[in-house]
Amino acid sequence: MEQAAFSPASVVLDFIPIQN
Repeated sequence: MEQAAFSPASVVLDFIPIQN
């Protein structure tokens, strides 16, 4: 789920890999 979305959450998720 790595989309080039210009969102603050997207940036956070980029630095914080979610392993759910």
